[in-house]
Amino acid sequence: SAASKSEGDDSPAGVPTETEKPKQPFVLLLHYDFKLPEDRDAWVSYFSDVNNEDGIQLTHNCCKGSVRLLQLKEPDDPEKRNPENATKVTIFEEWESKEALGACFMQRLKAGFFAK
Repeated sequence: SAASKSEGDDSPAGVPTETEKPKQPFVLLLHYDFKLPEDRDAWVSYFSDVNNEDGIQLTHNCCKGSVRLLQLKEPDDPEKRNPENATKVTIFEEWESKEALGACFMQRLKAGFFAK
């Protein structure tokens, strides 16, 4: 519904005020480039395992939004593959706010996640 103009409100009629605007999520893209394809594959396997304590499951529980691992789709023909892509992975995280991201970061820092 459109916002109505009230006395003392400087916003144009029909424009939502700051308190009426829907909350916008905070999106974070993390891009990793490992030294070896085996290192990338091991990290992806660990991070995507929903049974470990600090991978994708923890991230999803912290951010309360979408968490996606993104890898480039390579051609089936090995001769047509770009070797530079074999070491790369990107994570898409949709957080409810920057503050939620900071709180989860501190939780992971204290747990030693970034030292692994």
